Amino acid sequence: MFPLAIVVTFALALEPSGGFGLTSVVSEVFRIALTPFAEGGNWIARMLRPAPASPGIDFEGESAQYVKFLESQMLENERLYRAEKEKSESLQKSLDQLQGISTELMKTNVKPLLARVGMRSALEPLGPVTLNRGTRHGVTVGTVAVYDAVHLVGQVVEVSNFQCTLLPLANAKTPLVDVKVFPHDRQRGATEGVALQLQAKGDGTFIAQAERLKVINAGDEAVLMSSAWPGSAQAMHVGVVESVKPDDMQPLRNIVVVRPVFQISQVAEVVLKLESDAEQTVIADADAGGHDAKAGRP
Repeated sequence: MFPLAIVVTFALALEPSGGFGLTSVVSEVFRIALTPFAEGGNWIARMLRPAPASPGIDFEGESAQYVKFLESQMLENERLYRAEKEKSESLQKSLDQLQGISTELMKTNVKPLLARVGMRSALEPLGPVTLNRGTRHGVTVGTVAVYDAVHLVGQVVEVSNFQCTLLPLANAKTPLVDVKVFPHDRQRGATEGVALQLQAKGDGTFIAQAERLKVINAGDEAVLMSSAWPGSAQAMHVGVVESVKPDDMQPLRNIVVVRPVFQISQVAEVVLKLESDAEQTVIADADAGGHDAKAGRP
């Protein structure tokens, strides 16, 4: 029986993921059973290495909470302003195709959902992590995760009934991220921004190339501006410019290094931004109506 068990174990080890219908069910059961122990380990890790505190005024009691609430509201309003500005500039280029769509249709309906970080790899601080939310809670592939209101930390790449897998933004497998860099003092050309394409290096930072004539300084904020990401992720904070150095291979360009403020290994909870399908349906109907009007049909 022992040699037979060895042969069966070896055969199952070589079987591709999902080869048997029950493997995914069994794995999810084991992950659910191990989640409480993982959360305990995360709590110990959070005590040993706490997340960096959010910048702000240091008050005590209810005043501190109120000031933090006002800061989060300010950052969220700034994100919405930048996202709407980028969207309006894009719409100006194709106004003839979008006639008849009001500005109300451009808003994204988002429902925040708090999720705890469960299983994570001890050897890969930036590796995929398991969250305790799944399809039963409204999570879908592509749902974005944020921390501290406006900081983008990752995107859901796999989902089951009660759990989902989050790929951290700084993971090396993350595709190129289109961002715009704004000055940290919100004064130097704050309404324009410098467009960059960030590539995750896998060490917790992003790298990009920029024209040397573009004014980018250390401390400037990089926010996401990409049509490849959902509307709820637009203008979310990707990171802060850590350094700007000349590129020795291309004298007319600079190498820009961007580092996120929060890493997934430093947090125990994230907020998933669930988007409703109503917005897409309304925009599709309005877009079709615009084409019909252009063609002379009611």
